[in-house]
Amino acid sequence: ASAPAASPSPSPSSAARGVLAHDVAAYNQALEDCARLGEWERALAVLDDLCVKSDLSPEAASYAWCISACLEAASSKMSREGADPGNAAVTERALALLDEMRRRGLVDGENTPKGDAAYVAALRC
Repeated sequence: ASAPAASPSPSPSSAARGVLAHDVAAYNQALEDCARLGEWERALAVLDDLCVKSDLSPEAASYAWCISACLEAASSKMSREGADPGNAAVTERALALLDEMRRRGLVDGENTPKGDAAYVAALRC
C-alpha cells in the first residue's frame, strides 16, 4: 500500500509571515517600536490591523504601547514647536484608546491593567 500523498508545505517565507500575522506578541513588538520612535499614526494602523483585520484579541500592552506612541509624539512635538492644536488631537486619541480598553475589559475600574506587567512598562517609556 502506498503512503498518502503529503500536502505541499508552504515556502519558509510564507510560513514565517503567517506566524507573524497571527501572533499578538509580534504586533506588540511592532507597537513598542512605534512608541519608542513616536510613530503614533503607524501605531494606530498596527493596532487597527490587530483589532479589525486579524482574528486575534489585543492585550492591555497592545493599547499601552499605542497610547505611549501617541503621548510620546505629542510630547516631542510640544518640546519642538510649543503649543499646537495637533497635540491636543493626538492626546485625545490616546484618551480614546483608554476608553476602548475599558470597553474591552482590559482595565479595571481604577484604570489599572488586568494582569499585564507590559502595560506598566509601556507607560513608563
